[in-house]
Amino acid sequence: MSWWPDVRPWIDAPPDTHENTRFERVAWAGGQLLVELSSPKGPQLLAFSLEHGGVERRWPLSLGVAVHDGHTLRAGRPSSVDGRHSYPLVLHEALPVARIVGELGRVPYCYDLASSADGRLVAVGGFQALELWTLAPDQLRFRVEVPRGIVDRVAISPDGRYVAARSRTDVSLWDAETGALVARTDRLTGPSCDVRFSPDGRWLASGWDSERTGLWSVPDLHPRSVTTEGFQRALAWSEDGRWLAIGGQGPGIRLVPIESDVEPSVLSTSGVVSALALAPGSRRLAAAVEQRVFFWSAGERHVLSPRELEPAKCQALEPAVLRGAMALPLTRAELERRLTEIPWFANVARPSSWDETCERLGGWDDWPGIESSEVIASHDDERKSFDAIVRVVRTLAVPEVLERAEHARVQALAAMPTSMGDDDDVYAPTEVCRSQAAFVMATIAGFLELGWTVPADLEARWAWYAAGHWPCGYARGEPPCRLLVL
Repeated sequence: MSWWPDVRPWIDAPPDTHENTRFERVAWAGGQLLVELSSPKGPQLLAFSLEHGGVERRWPLSLGVAVHDGHTLRAGRPSSVDGRHSYPLVLHEALPVARIVGELGRVPYCYDLASSADGRLVAVGGFQALELWTLAPDQLRFRVEVPRGIVDRVAISPDGRYVAARSRTDVSLWDAETGALVARTDRLTGPSCDVRFSPDGRWLASGWDSERTGLWSVPDLHPRSVTTEGFQRALAWSEDGRWLAIGGQGPGIRLVPIESDVEPSVLSTSGVVSALALAPGSRRLAAAVEQRVFFWSAGERHVLSPRELEPAKCQALEPAVLRGAMALPLTRAELERRLTEIPWFANVARPSSWDETCERLGGWDDWPGIESSEVIASHDDERKSFDAIVRVVRTLAVPEVLERAEHARVQALAAMPTSMGDDDDVYAPTEVCRSQAAFVMATIAGFLELGWTVPADLEARWAWYAAGHWPCGYARGEPPCRLLVL
């Protein structure tokens, strides 16, 4: 099975979050992706709409997320008791309406919780203690002391017979009925890592050290290892249990077959992977990497269907505008030919017959500047589009796509006037407009080379460049915005 990055490559932390915010856990829930935020301002659980890419709901939660039947959520929130974080508040809700079930746990400084497959059991891990609770009615089944440190990851086996607890130095397995210790493996090193039962309950996976991810048979915890690079933090089993996704501090996410000698697939990432989640059917993977969540899709072969990067942010141009000389080329070769025919910036500050589709500037001096919110938003969208191309190029090992995109950039620069004013500073509008236009042309060339539909925002920019103007940013306001055009 082959994997490739989604055309819409990621979702970002909301702009109002703290700069030290990190995504910690992810879980699928129907058409939403639940993401846990760790922030100096306090933990949050966000529900992202996968259709619109925005945050639909927020809860002041942490400690773990479990989803049942695609719509029922359990998560914990620590409350402060005499300065100690205790009593994780467990939510049991049919999305999107939250309903509090009750306060569970007597574990100081709670770190994680896990729910059983049937939703009847909740395991709570914290400072030197592990608890197992039954719900409806809420009742503590057992509490065990774990003197070796913090229980920062817990899991319940698919059949509900065992509870697994992970600390910095060991993984332990406990009988869910009696609370008796079944087995323990120690001499683990590295940071916190997920602990995950395979879907059939035969294997327990967690990080081992900087070179291995551990697989232990259940219930005796007989060890088997998978070679990895760097300490691992995130794990996700496929629904059939045939492969395991592994991510952490090492390069990329490894998709490791469990019962075969096939070489693991590696999905390219940059940054530490803190969480992984496979959608039902195991054909879409979400990975939390610092302040972003990335997505990959699976198939028997690579089919790069024409898809939009995301809903257009700028107001659509009239269909008549996108015809003739301003019509978007259909191929990368046609694009490069057309670059030499564009009247680059020849009509800047002049009126056009379709002014109502944008907000116009009267001259170079009216440009709001490289650090303005209008221009930054425009640059971010352009970068996101190009990064989608880069990620696919790395996954498919087709560097020639980037080479052709770069060739289009150079061709565009060569076709533009070399000087349009006395100010030769690199941040002057007359210089920024050239570099920005060349970057947009390289991005369009990459989309055409991959056979993707060019996003509507880029198509609108092309039309304005082809008309001799400079689409230099977004006008203030909520999407769909009017382009800011000189």
